[in-house]
Amino acid sequence: MDVQTLGNEWELLGADDPMWRVASVPGKRGSWTPEEFFANGREQLDAILTHVSPPPGEALDFGCGVGRLTQALGAKFDKVTGIDVSESMLKEAKRLNSKPNVSFVLNKSDGLPCESGRFSFVLTHITLQHMPPKLALGYLREFVRVLKPGGILVFQVPTKWVWRNAGFRGSIEHIVPKRLLLAYHHLRYRGVGFSWVWGIPEPKVREALTGLEILSEERIGPFKGWLSVTFYTRKPAS
Repeated sequence: MDVQTLGNEWELLGADDPMWRVASVPGKRGSWTPEEFFANGREQLDAILTHVSPPPGEALDFGCGVGRLTQALGAKFDKVTGIDVSESMLKEAKRLNSKPNVSFVLNKSDGLPCESGRFSFVLTHITLQHMPPKLALGYLREFVRVLKPGGILVFQVPTKWVWRNAGFRGSIEHIVPKRLLLAYHHLRYRGVGFSWVWGIPEPKVREALTGLEILSEERIGPFKGWLSVTFYTRKPAS
């Protein structure tokens, strides 16, 4: 799957139920209010920041969707940029945005349209898991590039598959080639996008973090058979 195909799927997902597609909390499909949705983002960001203390400056929210974490970051940083592959998601993010220091950028490239060393804080959550490992690893290297010395990168990624925790649907999604799953989904659910979960073996993740200091790690899961790790990292100041 390339970036264009990924963008097409999230375009459909964003047009369907954008808040729930970003935060798929049981019982909240079709019922998120903006107040609840953005309060959820503030709570999650506060939990993340108990692990790290980023320097002041500009923050990047990669895979920002409707801006759940982007707006939360806007209350803590001088400037925040949210990047996403879906124009429909970003349209809703802009409509709901209440922070004048927050902006949103559509990006359908396998790189980031940002200069090197720009950001004090880079955050991506439940985003890398929805793209092929090769693409996700490329973005990880881009995060390292755009992070300024002394800056903090926090990201979550699935790293280990556990069959006994997958369930029937998770097992099917893991076994059947993704192109066949995509074709079947669109045949059965016309006009509705599809997302699935990929993982990256932990040694490959660590290799992509060359040049960063890993401050701490948080093990999460399982979700559809995948165990994830949230990495809290820092780029050396010199």
